[in-house]
Amino acid sequence: MNILYLGGFDLPDKNAAAQRVIANAKALRDLGWNVQLIGLDKQPSSFTYEGFECINLKYPSNVREWFNYLASIKNYLLFLENMQPELVIAYNHPAVALGKLADYCKKRGIKVVSDCTEWYTPEGDIIQKTIKGWDTKKRMTDVHLRMDGIISISRYLHNYYTGRGVKSMLLPPLVDVRDEKWNVRSEIAAADEIVLTYAGSPGHKDALDRLVGIVTDLPEATAVRFEIVGLNRDQFLNAYNYERKLSNRVHFKGRIPHKDTLKLLSESDFQIFIREDNITTKAGFPTKFVESISAGVPVLTNLTSNIGDYLSDGVNGYPLDAANDETLKASLLRVLKQPREAINDLKKSIDRGTFDYRRYVTEIKQFIENI
Repeated sequence: MNILYLGGFDLPDKNAAAQRVIANAKALRDLGWNVQLIGLDKQPSSFTYEGFECINLKYPSNVREWFNYLASIKNYLLFLENMQPELVIAYNHPAVALGKLADYCKKRGIKVVSDCTEWYTPEGDIIQKTIKGWDTKKRMTDVHLRMDGIISISRYLHNYYTGRGVKSMLLPPLVDVRDEKWNVRSEIAAADEIVLTYAGSPGHKDALDRLVGIVTDLPEATAVRFEIVGLNRDQFLNAYNYERKLSNRVHFKGRIPHKDTLKLLSESDFQIFIREDNITTKAGFPTKFVESISAGVPVLTNLTSNIGDYLSDGVNGYPLDAANDETLKASLLRVLKQPREAINDLKKSIDRGTFDYRRYVTEIKQFIENI
């Protein structure tokens, strides 16, 4: 079977979307199917990556190109005609274009699946909010109901679509634990100081400013260091309008290569992040949680999305109570007061294969065959 996997991911692995798609494609390939990937990049290109034929179309840069991306499938027609796939998987594709893709495929007996990883609240000026808001609502509540199936990143989306009669598979972000970048040794610390790491691009999903404030307010005797990867000090201050004095416990690393991020993460005791409870966090699933577990590092976070399906108290991390700053501080102190030996033992016991794509191959096979 030929499968065409297309969408706004930046191949080969320049964003979380591309990393998810590559892992999913490896599972499909292991099942004996031929997968071609078509993403987007500022510089169009074609190349082979991990044995896959990869094509990056030009990322829209003006009004006309954006209109074509949002409302047309003409850029994909040549690939559809040449490959003649039996299945097309579209990653978070715009509503109008996705509807046209579905119409095109159904006329030719091609199955269409949407890989759905988000339900964002629109941002920007009034025009951007209006367009994005309409597109999101149209895609999530109308066009997706016409799909042959949905790959849902979270239980919220899975329940939403199965409740509306659409075939859905719950599939978290996956990784290939045999990939060299995951071959990082999870360092076991000897010092009393506990190292917390935040690694990611916070946007508006992660309440990083709350964490910085909580770490700052911990008792003076608390031996803790907070490493922040993904933005520098000035970017943090501007993004969150943070006006409090920054503690010398907080260290900003800025943006660094993904492999270096994983190494730094593996040298810490915990990855930590918290999120507000809203439709965006309910519908999504944090890639940083997956990366932390895969790097052998326990996680401290509050239970948004369906993190609770994977986070076990005292097994691979600890849930934080982020209801207010006092409960957050208390639940963090509960962890930080543990003996060094207990934290080291926790790191040694992490099941790094929890999100390895090979564990999901059978489930993916059943889903594809069912549609």
